[in-house]
Amino acid sequence: MSGDAELSGIVIAGGRSRRFGADKRRLRLWGEHGPHLLGHAVMLLQPLCVETVVVLNDAETWPDLPARIVPDEHPGSGALGGLISGLQA
Repeated sequence: MSGDAELSGIVIAGGRSRRFGADKRRLRLWGEHGPHLLGHAVMLLQPLCVETVVVLNDAETWPDLPARIVPDEHPGSGALGGLISGLQA
């Protein structure tokens, strides 16, 4: 891969959190004042990518997320549906 490649990162942030029992995206890392899991994932991608796309269906609850938020065009189809939505974006 050449050093001047422009990459986009995709974060699939949907799901029902059935096994986890709570919204994983809002899990605080490193204590109550740490970043949310979703915000941290976006932050890790930003230095590596020219654009970060987050696939989720509740954009209004993430107004300060520094990424392009796109809806899951295939809700209920799992991670593959989210990935397709991110790639289409």
